[in-house]
Amino acid sequence: MISVTYQNQSSEVVRLLQYGTALEGSVAEDFLIVVRNGEPQPYQGILAMRFPPSINDYTVLVPGQSVTAEVDIEASYGVRQVGGYQVYHRDGQGGAIESGGAQFWLTESRAQPALPRQASPQQVAPKQASVARFCSVAQAAAADGALSVAETYARHARDDLRNTLISARSDARRYRYWFGQYSQPRWNRVQDGMTRIYSAASSRRFTFDCACEAGTNRTIAYVYGARTSEIFLCDGFFGMPRAGGDSQASVLVHEISHFNDTANTDDGPHGVNGALYGQGAAVGLAITNPDRAVGAASNYQYFAANPTGLPMPTEGGDGDNGGGDEGDEPGSLLDPLIPPEPESIPRILVPIVDLLLGNER
Repeated sequence: MISVTYQNQSSEVVRLLQYGTALEGSVAEDFLIVVRNGEPQPYQGILAMRFPPSINDYTVLVPGQSVTAEVDIEASYGVRQVGGYQVYHRDGQGGAIESGGAQFWLTESRAQPALPRQASPQQVAPKQASVARFCSVAQAAAADGALSVAETYARHARDDLRNTLISARSDARRYRYWFGQYSQPRWNRVQDGMTRIYSAASSRRFTFDCACEAGTNRTIAYVYGARTSEIFLCDGFFGMPRAGGDSQASVLVHEISHFNDTANTDDGPHGVNGALYGQGAAVGLAITNPDRAVGAASNYQYFAANPTGLPMPTEGGDGDNGGGDEGDEPGSLLDPLIPPEPESIPRILVPIVDLLLGNER
């Protein structure tokens, strides 16, 4: 357990997003740098997908004010072996968080904790061969149905990327919308990642765990990057529609993309205003930092679900629109949807989006 203090050293009132800090009360993402005997410790904790932040997810600090929180880092950073440790907070929220360091010495090794509790799995639909743990019958059915839709999303996305001629890639509107300016290395990363996501969604025997023991009331779902067949689902997941841009199916694409053997994504950087999740945040990241966008789970999620209905210039036509709206059956080809209004992305970025896509308003 470590104690972390955040102090407002500016001359203005600061709204500090609790996501990605010790103020969440637990480690829900890799927000610390932990070094043991000069060697960085790999992050072993959860990658949590949360709802976009509400007003209650911020802590307001007036100039000079500080707030302190404690957080347990043992399991998330493998703090178990004897040695000298240094801990730093990653710079975050648009550079708003700057960190000093802390040091401590562990004089006695600690045992590896047991994996989360196990229960007799409940077999669900044979097509996916997935199992459910601590889920009701309705929750198990919902998760399995969402996985079928996620598989369809990932297949369309993989095919659209694979079937786009190299000469047409720089003009691929859907790719540019969600991943930014084209470059061959970035395209290759996205195509490889989406291929692996589809392969996992279509063939892997997933375990869905509905206990959500490591989540909070703001958590939708989470995974451990190295445990590539487990997806932990929280109450927020079951309140979402099955299909659509922000849906159970798109969340599963998001979570599967985190696995070390698929796209190995993270959740991207926290913005100054806490914009991390949602379509607007994904578009903003694609515009301002394409190198980060191709490694961000939300950008894969929305490219696959394609809530904008943007086409891809695939061979033999204008391309499959992929994705779909709520209620569409898996495998159906969907009519294009109306692109989002400017209010669905940060207002300051609207002119840049228009320029990127060649739109006129």
